[in-house]
Amino acid sequence: MQMFQLGPSSEFRAAPDFGGNVTRLWLAPGRARIGAVLSEDIRYNQVGLCWDTAARRAIWEAVLYDDAEPYPDPDFDRELARVIYLVSPGWESPEPRYLCIRELASGAEGRLRGQHPFFSAVTRDGGEVFAHEIRFEDRAFRLRRWHVPTELASTTELAPDVRWSIRLPFGRSGDQQFNNVMTVFTVSPDGKRLAAGRRNGAVTVWNVAGSREVASIPGIKGTKYRRYGAHRLVFSPDGARLAAVRDRPRDKTRGFTVSVWAVPGGQQEKGPKEKGSVNGAAFSPDGRTLLTAREDGTVGVWDTATWKLRHEYAWNIGKLFSVAFSPDGLTCAAGGEQGQVVVWDVEL
Repeated sequence: MQMFQLGPSSEFRAAPDFGGNVTRLWLAPGRARIGAVLSEDIRYNQVGLCWDTAARRAIWEAVLYDDAEPYPDPDFDRELARVIYLVSPGWESPEPRYLCIRELASGAEGRLRGQHPFFSAVTRDGGEVFAHEIRFEDRAFRLRRWHVPTELASTTELAPDVRWSIRLPFGRSGDQQFNNVMTVFTVSPDGKRLAAGRRNGAVTVWNVAGSREVASIPGIKGTKYRRYGAHRLVFSPDGARLAAVRDRPRDKTRGFTVSVWAVPGGQQEKGPKEKGSVNGAAFSPDGRTLLTAREDGTVGVWDTATWKLRHEYAWNIGKLFSVAFSPDGLTCAAGGEQGQVVVWDVEL
């Protein structure tokens, strides 16, 4: 077991109350790199970084918010060699926001052309990017796709695939428009499915091939006008299951709960019986295990065949906000308060 204290350089500590909680986490094979989102609040991102564990320093970092507005997470490929993230010059700048994909070794960047892009996800091989666009002129949300070359030049500008697009509902009433706003977006490890969650907790899953909807998970009762409904979405390796970390109903205690759904179809499975608030989840690469990061500072290890609790971990580092498996399945990581990350070997 190893402990790391993640943190950005002083120029990225933009706010005096910067909390540095690790609210999102990625782990490269061999513990070589750790990707993280640091924030003082679980619903507002501040800084994204990629941490070199041998050098114990950030090899990439970027501000993820502007004018105190919530911004989407970045996303990394399997090796944490590429990162996709949103760049915004600021609300008062004439320059539009855009998505940037960056090679961490060379520093080469590609700019993805689009119309007001927001949420994005990159496939595990780093070869495709999917993003959520807002088209104000025709009052529509769309999902778009970009193909990324094997090698990026420093001035690469990429156009979206004109043959692929998914139109999303915008809503006529104010309530519908509020509920349809996306809060989380992800692509399955095999790159074949997409999932999007919304403010009312509803989740939709599509097959990339044919742009066909294959599952629709209903919203959560009692979540009207909440900031978040769907918080985290995690596919199993084969894309046949989706773990959704979502708000608890209003009549319950505050926090998040986790549920598991079959894809295609959208039928709810038995899932883990978590009693407290769950902030994050991760499937193992073989799909046999689900990790849950809990508000009480523990990690639950669940058998996905029986949904029995195999093990629990606790390291006394405060609340846990995120959890991750390495792609080789040999190590896990959990992110907590004040930049603290613990990495441990999987028990075989």
